[in-house]
Amino acid sequence: MSANFSQPRYFRPDEGKEPAAPATILLLVIIGVIFLIMYYQGHGSINDAVAYRWGEEVPAQINKGAWWLLFTPIFLHGSIPHVAMNGWSLYIMGTFIERFYGSRRLIIFFLLTGIAGNIVTDILMPNSLSLGASGAIFGLVGVGLIFPIRWKKLLNEAGRIALLKQLLFVTVLNIAFSYLPGIDLWAHFGGLACGAILGLLVVPEKIYEDEISPLRNAGVNLVATALIAATLAAAIIQARGNALTRTVKVVIGSAAVDFRLPYDWTKEKTDSIIGYLSPDQVAINIIPEKLTREDIATYITEKSLKGQFVHPMVVDGRPAALVQPAVQNAFQLMCVISVTKMQGCSIILTTSPQKKAKGIAQFNRILSTIHFEIH
Repeated sequence: MSANFSQPRYFRPDEGKEPAAPATILLLVIIGVIFLIMYYQGHGSINDAVAYRWGEEVPAQINKGAWWLLFTPIFLHGSIPHVAMNGWSLYIMGTFIERFYGSRRLIIFFLLTGIAGNIVTDILMPNSLSLGASGAIFGLVGVGLIFPIRWKKLLNEAGRIALLKQLLFVTVLNIAFSYLPGIDLWAHFGGLACGAILGLLVVPEKIYEDEISPLRNAGVNLVATALIAATLAAAIIQARGNALTRTVKVVIGSAAVDFRLPYDWTKEKTDSIIGYLSPDQVAINIIPEKLTREDIATYITEKSLKGQFVHPMVVDGRPAALVQPAVQNAFQLMCVISVTKMQGCSIILTTSPQKKAKGIAQFNRILSTIHFEIH
């Protein structure tokens, strides 16, 4: 039986209590528990190695088929202010959306808009690394902004204006935070746009006297179940990938570098070079060098003037440069990193030209897991 859209039911005089929001609370608990574990693993911070291990968004890997990295970053956060701000916003927007749309639709909104935000980041910021529920929260904001416009007959004019003002305040506050350094602005806008579209298309669950049609209910159940199953699959794939890798530590002067490699890579060592070799003959070598920040800047300038490929970057907060040396009968990438004031290292990947694409993907994964410790 189709819904009778002429009899709004939610705002009854006898409904004085705020309804429970179990899906919102569950999401907050999951996000909080994950953050606490990451914080513990990072010894009081969320470093790049921990974020990578838990599945932060790495566009280079997503573009190679790692679809699960569109799901996992939604539940990860990089600092206490980050998780606190997103937790507060999720509580405010989540309870509001769940009140009218129900738990199943809230989960659909949260996951779909979070994925949409990550896709936009993947397209527009292909060299970035990101994590956080902000895209999904902006998606809920998008749904919320559309609600008093799309379903305005359910609210009196004063209530509608008050609700719009509250939602606009939350939106402006979150957009202002979007322009802070290190914030993924495109994920926010991608989630917001997706949420607005869903707000126009999806009928609220708890508004009308007549029940939503069985077909529509079945569709909601199917989409919610599929998204939850995909999220669980993403978590399992990420955990399995971590189970198949190990942390490697290399001492370079007064510092040490940690990174993750697959278990089947073997160690090779000479007097000054520490290397690892994969079964398909992809080699990684770590060479300690005397390097300052000024040396990195000079190095980038010199390579640029010679017309060589050079890409300035940051590795675990340290200035670095990615270079592609000209090597005959081989493909090579070199990342030169300034670790301390006078100490640095070069990390070099070497493989055959036929395995160039695979080598680049492996190098990006390794660089994403690097974490330096200063003795």
